[in-house]
Amino acid sequence: MSRVPMSGYRSITRRVRAEPEKTKGSRHIATLVPIGSAEEVEDLLDELRGEFPIANHHAYAWRLGRRGERSYYSDDGEPSG
Repeated sequence: MSRVPMSGYRSITRRVRAEPEKTKGSRHIATLVPIGSAEEVEDLLDELRGEFPIANHHAYAWRLGRRGERSYYSDDGEPSG
């Protein structure tokens, strides 16, 4: 197992998508995308909402680092449980 020093920084370098088996008849699709600023998030969300227009929920999370630590998440009304 590789170890990353505490001063190390890991980031997403390319767009990745995963779709596991359906759960209780629902599709759950994860898309990871590198972003450079919080302003890019809304454009990306608009793109994904256009790609999956019949989705009931578009839950998301983002985090920026390198001293300007910022993070946000939304479950978009997804029921818990």
